[in-house]
Amino acid sequence: KIIDKVSSKLGSAYVSVHMRVEEDWKRHGDCYVSAENIVEKMSESPDFVRLKGEVRNKTGDTLKIFIASGAKEVSRKAWAAIEGVEVVDSERDTEGLTWNQKALVDLELCRRSTIYAGTRASSSFSDIVRFIRADRMSFAYGNDPQRNGATVYGRFKEVPKFSCFIGGKARG
Repeated sequence: KIIDKVSSKLGSAYVSVHMRVEEDWKRHGDCYVSAENIVEKMSESPDFVRLKGEVRNKTGDTLKIFIASGAKEVSRKAWAAIEGVEVVDSERDTEGLTWNQKALVDLELCRRSTIYAGTRASSSFSDIVRFIRADRMSFAYGNDPQRNGATVYGRFKEVPKFSCFIGGKARG
């Protein structure tokens, strides 16, 4: 029931994003990508722009963005800078559930989305979503150490897998 309730707010065509922007993730140094950088890269991508236009033309509505994150307020604030989108999350609908149950709700909503984006740096959640989506549009973001730490965004297979750990310690 919870998934169906949130899904009805999202509509049939929406974007989901796993935003690893929690305070503890910042300690991972090179692997941390700010909410603003994630949103900027996503909102400028051709597939995002195309879907946003399709939703507007077909329904006259805004493109819904589903956020899976432990830092929903930071994520909402970053998306507020983008015109023509509306953030939807499962926070209110999952009150009273355990952390794991909330993650399963988020995972299913990410699986159903038209476009999904998640980190390429040491995230089991992002890897699982990408795996269960198989051939559907899945993107990744991360900081490329071979490009002086520049934030990169693209199809999962185009963005190198980054490891945040060297010798058991977080880089950065």
